[in-house]
Amino acid sequence: MREDKQSVIIHMLCLLKQTAEHKLRFMKRIVGKLIHYRMMVPNGKFYLGQLIKVSFSESGDDMDKVVRMTEWARAEAWYWRNVMAFCGRRTRIPDPLYCLPPWTLRAHTDAAGGSRLHMGYGAGAVLGKEWWCYLPWGDSINQGRLHSDGKRLDRKMSAWELLGPLMVLTAGVELVRGKALVIPVDNQGSVSIFRKGWCTGCSLATTLALAISEVAASIDCRLEVVKIRRCSNAEASAADAISKADWSRFRLLMPGASPGPAKIPAALVSWVRHPVADRNLGEKILGEMGLIRTILGHRESYY
Repeated sequence: MREDKQSVIIHMLCLLKQTAEHKLRFMKRIVGKLIHYRMMVPNGKFYLGQLIKVSFSESGDDMDKVVRMTEWARAEAWYWRNVMAFCGRRTRIPDPLYCLPPWTLRAHTDAAGGSRLHMGYGAGAVLGKEWWCYLPWGDSINQGRLHSDGKRLDRKMSAWELLGPLMVLTAGVELVRGKALVIPVDNQGSVSIFRKGWCTGCSLATTLALAISEVAASIDCRLEVVKIRRCSNAEASAADAISKADWSRFRLLMPGASPGPAKIPAALVSWVRHPVADRNLGEKILGEMGLIRTILGHRESYY
């Protein structure tokens, strides 16, 4: 990236941070530049969703129309302003043919829809023959309460299927830290959202995708989320059994599993009880994880 182009982008990002209202022409221009250079910023794709949502929420050809940025969008602009200066000639463009090595760890996760008829439904994950974790839904999901976008929480499966990877990274940090990890998910929407980095139609999915990227980067875990058919192997079936609280089937599929589930950070448990769009979810989880172990940017002495 040429330094003159870089300085123009940084100046435009400073303007986004300073004021909340801008013309639609200006918003589309800066978003187009960020999309073009997003591959030069590690994990940059996870900090574009709200800027894109603001820029393309207005229909029509009136480029002089003034649009108002959300606080989340302004935070994304500030992120890009801070990292852009370091990535002009210091990062490599990712190889599109790169794949994880053959010795990559593989965890399986699953999530059940919320239900008022069946107790214990939630999200489950397994890694290897012994490790597993489980997170039951709260009343908000089980009762199908409406989210801020007017959709029922118990039907947001593309978002809830992303809980599994986040549970593996947080509850199984000692197993996956510094490793390559593949997590098959049986929901194509979840796979596509994580691969893209955001979802303009579901703020909860964007919240989880961002939190996954931040936790994975902090523990130096190279993560890939791929598509798998539902219950296509024993591990996927075991994760499905956990998500439905079917403990007898789970023990038949994994007889050597540990007696109890791995501990999930309280910040994630609390968020699942009352799910809201929160760009700081990953930061809250890492802050809690940093109390008991050294995490990149988070240490016990900081709290």
